[in-house]
Amino acid sequence: MAPQSKLEDKTQENADLHKDFMLTIADRCDSCGAQAFVWVNGKNGELLFCSHHYNKIMSSATGALAMMDFAVETVDERERLFIYEENRKTGE
Repeated sequence: MAPQSKLEDKTQENADLHKDFMLTIADRCDSCGAQAFVWVNGKNGELLFCSHHYNKIMSSATGALAMMDFAVETVDERERLFIYEENRKTGE
Protein backbone atom coordinates (compact mmCIF):
# COMPACT_ATOMS: atom_id res chain seq x y z
CA MET A 1 0.00 0.00 0.00
CA ALA A 2 1.33 3.45 -0.92
CA PRO A 3 2.16 5.85 1.91
CA GLN A 4 -0.45 8.48 2.67
CA SER A 5 0.10 12.05 1.55
CA LYS A 6 0.05 14.97 3.97
CA LEU A 7 -3.36 15.91 2.55
CA GLU A 8 -4.68 12.43 3.30
CA ASP A 9 -3.24 12.59 6.84
CA LYS A 10 -4.90 15.99 7.42
CA THR A 11 -8.20 14.81 5.93
CA GLN A 12 -8.19 11.72 8.15
CA GLU A 13 -7.35 13.86 11.21
CA ASN A 14 -10.36 16.12 10.54
CA ALA A 15 -12.87 13.39 9.66
CA ASP A 16 -16.12 13.80 11.58
CA LEU A 17 -17.58 10.34 12.05
CA HIS A 18 -21.10 11.74 12.61
CA LYS A 19 -21.26 14.45 9.94
CA ASP A 20 -24.08 14.73 7.41
CA PHE A 21 -22.88 14.87 3.81
CA MET A 22 -24.29 16.52 0.69
CA LEU A 23 -23.15 14.00 -1.94
CA THR A 24 -24.87 10.64 -2.22
CA ILE A 25 -23.86 7.29 -3.65
CA ALA A 26 -25.81 8.26 -6.78
CA ASP A 27 -23.39 11.15 -7.48
CA ARG A 28 -20.81 9.86 -9.93
CA CYS A 29 -17.40 11.13 -11.09
CA ASP A 30 -17.61 12.88 -14.47
CA SER A 31 -14.26 11.33 -15.43
CA CYS A 32 -14.76 7.65 -14.61
CA GLY A 33 -18.20 7.04 -13.11
CA ALA A 34 -16.94 6.07 -9.65
CA GLN A 35 -18.63 7.47 -6.55
CA ALA A 36 -18.07 11.23 -6.37
CA PHE A 37 -16.60 12.77 -3.23
CA VAL A 38 -15.94 16.28 -4.60
CA TRP A 39 -18.48 18.63 -6.17
CA VAL A 40 -17.25 21.79 -7.87
CA ASN A 41 -19.69 24.52 -8.84
CA GLY A 42 -17.88 26.51 -11.51
CA LYS A 43 -18.22 29.63 -13.58
CA ASN A 44 -20.02 27.76 -16.36
CA GLY A 45 -21.32 24.55 -14.80
CA GLU A 46 -20.58 21.96 -12.20
CA LEU A 47 -18.29 18.96 -12.02
CA LEU A 48 -18.19 15.84 -9.85
CA PHE A 49 -14.97 13.98 -9.08
CA CYS A 50 -13.96 10.78 -7.36
CA SER A 51 -11.10 11.18 -4.92
CA HIS A 52 -8.56 9.83 -7.42
CA HIS A 53 -9.40 12.24 -10.23
CA TYR A 54 -9.66 15.29 -7.96
CA ASN A 55 -6.27 14.42 -6.42
CA LYS A 56 -4.82 13.96 -9.91
CA ILE A 57 -6.02 17.39 -11.06
CA MET A 58 -4.99 19.20 -7.90
CA SER A 59 -1.53 17.59 -7.77
CA SER A 60 -0.62 19.21 -11.10
CA ALA A 61 0.25 22.92 -11.03
CA THR A 62 -1.64 23.57 -14.25
CA GLY A 63 -4.62 21.52 -13.12
CA ALA A 64 -4.79 23.25 -9.74
CA LEU A 65 -4.59 26.69 -11.36
CA ALA A 66 -7.30 25.79 -13.86
CA MET A 67 -9.52 24.46 -11.05
CA MET A 68 -8.99 27.58 -8.94
CA ASP A 69 -9.89 29.73 -11.95
CA PHE A 70 -13.02 27.66 -12.68
CA ALA A 71 -14.35 26.98 -9.17
CA VAL A 72 -16.87 29.24 -7.47
CA GLU A 73 -17.69 26.73 -4.71
CA THR A 74 -16.20 23.36 -3.80
CA VAL A 75 -17.66 20.67 -1.56
CA ASP A 76 -14.92 18.22 -0.61
CA GLU A 77 -16.15 15.07 1.12
CA ARG A 78 -13.07 12.89 0.65
CA GLU A 79 -12.95 12.46 4.42
CA ARG A 80 -15.80 9.98 3.92
CA LEU A 81 -13.27 7.45 2.66
CA PHE A 82 -11.61 7.48 6.08
CA ILE A 83 -14.96 7.32 7.85
CA TYR A 84 -15.95 4.29 5.76
CA GLU A 85 -12.66 2.61 6.64
CA GLU A 86 -13.04 3.43 10.35
CA ASN A 87 -16.62 2.09 10.35
CA ARG A 88 -15.45 -1.06 8.58
CA LYS A 89 -12.80 -1.63 11.28
CA THR A 90 -15.26 -1.11 14.13
CA GLY A 91 -18.12 -3.00 12.47
CA GLU A 92 -20.53 -0.03 12.34
